[in-house]
Amino acid sequence: MPARSFSHNVQHGNWRRRRDQVTHSRYGSGRKASRRGFPVALILSLSAGSVFCARSPTEPDKSPPRGELQRTDMKEDLDAALATRVFFLHQSVGGNLLDGVGVLARDTGREFSLTDLDHPTAGSPGSNWIHAWGGYDPPKRIDKFISIMRSGLKTDLAFVKFCYLDFGPDADVADLFAQYQRAITMLKQERPDVRFAHVTAPLRARSYGIKSLIKRLIGRDRDDLANVKRADFNKRLLEAFPSDPIFDLALRESTRPDGTRETFEYKGQVYYSLVPGYTSDGGHLNERAQRALAAELIRFIAQARPLRPPS
Repeated sequence: MPARSFSHNVQHGNWRRRRDQVTHSRYGSGRKASRRGFPVALILSLSAGSVFCARSPTEPDKSPPRGELQRTDMKEDLDAALATRVFFLHQSVGGNLLDGVGVLARDTGREFSLTDLDHPTAGSPGSNWIHAWGGYDPPKRIDKFISIMRSGLKTDLAFVKFCYLDFGPDADVADLFAQYQRAITMLKQERPDVRFAHVTAPLRARSYGIKSLIKRLIGRDRDDLANVKRADFNKRLLEAFPSDPIFDLALRESTRPDGTRETFEYKGQVYYSLVPGYTSDGGHLNERAQRALAAELIRFIAQARPLRPPS
């Protein structure tokens, strides 16, 4: 993602925050601790050294530069995106993105409203953008997407986003992706009037506490293992649908404003994680990042939208 356009759009905005439950470990000391002074000191020494190694090395973003995003460009992209009939089935971070779209629309004098399929009476029936919550069961979310698309919903662009919680260290990525690929392939045949887009799975930020660093030393850091699983899914997605529009959320979440990437190594391979400055709870987008990524989503929809024949 271009460094300058991302930096230009990192601003403050209002949002609705959904937090995961976060547990904190407490560390105490006692007599027995002194008996293990040397092993503990050794571990702490190694952990302290790994702080430098674990902090993400900078890797230049190889995306072609697009230059500074101008206000007029935002208005043009907004007009195109808001005129597109969009259906977005999402969870968690998807709500952050939609909040950001609303803020940016209001900033440029545009009216933005959503139709909520889960609560149709609370939405705006005339809105071009329709969304629904997918729940925390990935197969059921895929089934819900199929059911809604088979209901005859009128839309130009449709996509479903997975949640970072869908990918734990033990996730069966191959099976989940196979279900997703079968669903999209089938829907493309059933709904040739709709352009199906994709979203890469969002990432989580790494923890740099002593406990996490020790786990990292022995290769048992669950946060890293989960991001490896997300990377596996995203790689499959990018390779399987090269000609389809793909909103690379993971790329944007892991790219700093200066264009470098938030990276870590696992078994000799480089992987990516959420930039810590983009989140307040390790997974959801904070007030600054949700605006910046919403601007990228707006641009993506403006470019991906199919041209409807004149009615």
